[in-house]
Amino acid sequence: IVVRTGTYEAPAEYVLSSAITIRGATGKPEDVIIKATGASAHRLFTLNAPGAVVKDLFLTDGSTNGYASNQDRNGGGVFIAANGGQLIHCVVNNCRATVNNQAGGGVYIKAGADAALVDRCVITNCLCHHEGSAGGCALYMAAGQVRSSLMAYTYETGTQVPNNMCGAVKVVGGELVNCTIAKNSSAKCPGVVASLPGSVVNCVIAENVCL
Repeated sequence: IVVRTGTYEAPAEYVLSSAITIRGATGKPEDVIIKATGASAHRLFTLNAPGAVVKDLFLTDGSTNGYASNQDRNGGGVFIAANGGQLIHCVVNNCRATVNNQAGGGVYIKAGADAALVDRCVITNCLCHHEGSAGGCALYMAAGQVRSSLMAYTYETGTQVPNNMCGAVKVVGGELVNCTIAKNSSAKCPGVVASLPGSVVNCVIAENVCL
């Protein structure tokens, strides 16, 4: 599916559970804007197939705050489920998962999603709210690979944030490689928190600020 230049309202979440590609026509994310709208808050995309691809889009204003307690509230912009999917050359902007202890304000990669790939993306101005668990206001990843991407200007709210939380990225599985994590803010550890079997390779982590 090739989306022509313009701004499009997304009144509900799009779920890709088969090998389908949605991409912007020009190859420039700023030309094709997908904006979450509607009466209740929702994320923009769930990807749940190895061949599910979202590419060259500007994704903005996603939120899981309106989801019911029996729904997965992680991943305010994009949720990559266990079967995987690919987010390529996109901007994820102003997305949030601010129900207590939810993760991945911008992007969330679920455990088992070994086929997940985030490549050449920008995740910015995203938000999480933490009161004791979760993490990753830009990105939470438990599997797959995130490469050559920028996470910047994300921030975290919460009054009881423990040391193992982070403002920008939390890696508990998969590989974060050749990425830049900069100018994010959090009450504690505003850059990257990583634990095995996750790995962080050849990344720039700079100018992140503890509030």
